[in-house]
Amino acid sequence: MGSLVSSAHAYNPACFDDTIRIIQSQLKGAFFDFTPPVVSFARGHRFDQRLQGWFGDVQIEDLWVPYFCVGSNLTKANIDLFDTDTLWWAVRTSGTLPGISAPQIRDGCLLFDGCLLDNLPMDVMRERMETSRVIAVDVFPPHDLKINVTEVQSPSGWWLL
Repeated sequence: MGSLVSSAHAYNPACFDDTIRIIQSQLKGAFFDFTPPVVSFARGHRFDQRLQGWFGDVQIEDLWVPYFCVGSNLTKANIDLFDTDTLWWAVRTSGTLPGISAPQIRDGCLLFDGCLLDNLPMDVMRERMETSRVIAVDVFPPHDLKINVTEVQSPSGWWLL
């Protein structure tokens, strides 16, 4: 979500209300392109098309506001920084959740949402912005997923729910 909101602002910093309205319209039904769940539940093709329609071929380095986002490279087990690429592709990659939408693949590597390896990449932000102060909002508060059952083998999702 962070890459989408920040990219929308970097793409059109003039009007925050328009940005929120556009984001809502882009997300509505974006992941309703279901596929047999071998890799994921949704292909992500519909979201790709919406991002391409919105951002076109705009390159990150051509934005008026400095922008970057990160993705989790699960093949190499590291964070990839996207600061020179097609904007729609970087946003799509940085918002790809495993199991929900298919991964982006580049140079033989599986790329997913940056939150898998670094939920709030403050160190990357500080380094890129060359400052010691960065303001960020963590929208995912920590949750304890521990359950009070000791002997359940291969629990059903329905049972856990």
